[in-house]
Parts: sequence; structure tokens; C-alpha cells
Amino acid sequence: MHTTWEYMTARFDLKNGVFSGPVIDQADVHTRLNQLGAEGWELVSVTPIKQSGGHGTACLFATLKRPKTGH
Repeated sequence: MHTTWEYMTARFDLKNGVFSGPVIDQADVHTRLNQLGAEGWELVSVTPIKQSGGHGTACLFATLKRPKTGH
């Protein structure tokens, strides 16, 4: 028997830093990923999405998977 997966993405928007450009709030990311992990989701990848014009990162997309139940 093989495993069937379901997938989801979670978006993490960058916030403007006081003295730097946009930054990611690592505590927010850790909290959200731990919540998703408790629901059975496993992090597969993280993809930075560029700002328009290609300068800097606008947000991060996390791709997660978990075994599909009831298939």
C-alpha cells in the first residue's frame, strides 16, 4: 500500500524593520510551523517570493504535506 499525500502552502509576509529593509518575524514563523506540525503537517520546502522589480523578498511560501486520511 502506498501513502497518498495532501499538500498546503502557508504564506509568511515580511514586515518592515526599523533600521533594515523588510524582515521576517522568526518567532511568528516558528509558532505557525509548530502549530501546523502539531496538526500532522510536515515542512517540505520554503520558497522566497521576490518583490515586484526583483529587488528583495516580499514573502515566503512554505509547502507542507501530511498523509491523506480516509482515501
